[in-house]
Order: sequence, then C-alpha cells, then structure tokens
Amino acid sequence: MPKILLELSEDEIVRLILQLPAENQRAILNRLAEKSEVWELMKLSESSFAFWEDPAEDIYEV
Repeated sequence: MPKILLELSEDEIVRLILQLPAENQRAILNRLAEKSEVWELMKLSESSFAFWEDPAEDIYEV
C-alpha cells in the first residue's frame, strides 16, 4: 500500500484535532499525556545511570 507523507504545522494539527468529536479529542489528549509521562520518567531516570559512564568502571570491557 502506498504511503503518504503530510507536513503539517502545529496549528494545523490543532485545528484538525478540534474538528474531531470530543470523545476522540479526549482520547488523543490521554495518549499524549501518557507519552509525556513516560518521556519525563525516562529523562529523570537517565541521570541515575551517569555513574556507568565512568571509564574506571570499564573493568568488564574486553
């Protein structure tokens, strides 16, 4: 099946979303909120792994 690539601005995306029924708008907002929460948790946990970047800890490298 052929694919189509659309380049839309943020405003265009918002305009399209606002044309959807309220139920679909809520579903989109929920999905975006979930993605945002996961992203924030990943960025937060990233700092806890900084100690692994210590070259002195490369004792297991062959």
